[in-house]
Amino acid sequence: MPRYIGQSAFWRAQLHYGAATLPVWVFRRRKSKVPAGVIELLSPTRLRDVHGMRDKDPITLTLHFGPGSVPAPGDDGV
Repeated sequence: MPRYIGQSAFWRAQLHYGAATLPVWVFRRRKSKVPAGVIELLSPTRLRDVHGMRDKDPITLTLHFGPGSVPAPGDDGV
């Protein structure tokens, strides 16, 4: 893993936005400068452009733990 990424964890998830259910990855870096309580979402589509999402729009995430989800080394996945 590149040094600039550092210790990180990511999980498979489904993002529920309006009537849409979209596959995403939830990504979090240890010692990140991203504020506490904020997560990064990785998606195969541009969520803002394709789905019209905006900051503070209500969403629901369903996280999938287990095979395909990769916690940081030594992390319990939570």
